Amino acid sequence: EAINEGNPFSTTNDGNSFSIRPGTYILSKSGIQKIWTVNDHFNTNKLKDFYAPETTVKKAWLKHNPITEISENTELIIKVQYVAPDSTESIQVVGNSGRERFTVDLKEISAYNFEGTVPADKISVGYLNYNITVKTDNTHITYPAGKQGKPSDWDFHDRKPYRVTVVPNTNPIYLFNAIDDSDLLVKEWRNNFKLVPSKNHNEAEYQMNIEKLFVVDDENLNAKPIYDYSFKHFITDKILGRENDLKSKDSIVFYGGSLNDAPCKLQIAFVLDDGSAYGKVIEITPELKNHKIAIADLEPVKTVTLPRPYPSFLPYYLTHDITTAFDISRVESLQFSIGPEISSEDLEKPHGIAIISVSLQ
Repeated sequence: EAINEGNPFSTTNDGNSFSIRPGTYILSKSGIQKIWTVNDHFNTNKLKDFYAPETTVKKAWLKHNPITEISENTELIIKVQYVAPDSTESIQVVGNSGRERFTVDLKEISAYNFEGTVPADKISVGYLNYNITVKTDNTHITYPAGKQGKPSDWDFHDRKPYRVTVVPNTNPIYLFNAIDDSDLLVKEWRNNFKLVPSKNHNEAEYQMNIEKLFVVDDENLNAKPIYDYSFKHFITDKILGRENDLKSKDSIVFYGGSLNDAPCKLQIAFVLDDGSAYGKVIEITPELKNHKIAIADLEPVKTVTLPRPYPSFLPYYLTHDITTAFDISRVESLQFSIGPEISSEDLEKPHGIAIISVSLQ
């Protein structure tokens, strides 16, 4: 029972649970006669002295992260988080895949979270476009525009949809693209990193020139030198929608080249969800081209703790005794390392790479 002033909400339990909203309540066993009042003392206060802060939700908020790419003939799960001051009557996804139109009702699976599935037979190679329409008190709001109305209304003008690329399952799975992802790399900053357009349209290379593999740490002057520069890229969102195609891929393809007119040894590794890493060192040449690593050749390698913790004397490498076998379905990130297998006489030299893309093929 609600006891805070101005709270008319009431609820009943459904088995072992009940719906609730912010407020101050008395929980009672069913069948117990009420013997209290809001003016009763509770320690040094009265029951009515407890309160819930007023809601700060003054308008509707919708959060939706669309999957960017999916394989053909694979069902598409659409998830939405919707918070609003008014109750929601319905949330619908209306879209098309080529000539195939569909309407999907989203169901509330938990507080503020809604989910629905576009059947696999509605998804064919091309582009799948859809809008999300929320109905509250006979009013429709359509997203991503966030405007009142429905896409089918003659006077609804902002019909820009969410878009999903639908590809054959034989297509590569792109894990990194320099134009889109270079700002998302987890790395130690160096002032000579830059994104440079390539000669191809809508393509760029991210140039990472490492003048020194080991840089003295002013806060840890007695540290043993570690000649390694590693960086990481999280790829779970790249794999989402292509999970069923992972096991059909047999190679990691690095498209790029080395800098300084000299080859560069680069270790590329998959980091799994338990922190273990599996990788291999390849030699990147100055010419921009595809450099391949067979997934079957991946071996256990050291996992670098990225992002680097503070204070800086904390371990550079993750110490573990994990012996799990490599499973590509458990991959969370890509780890790139310049340092492994570089000869001692070359450790003090500059090393550099230019990355255009990394994919699974």
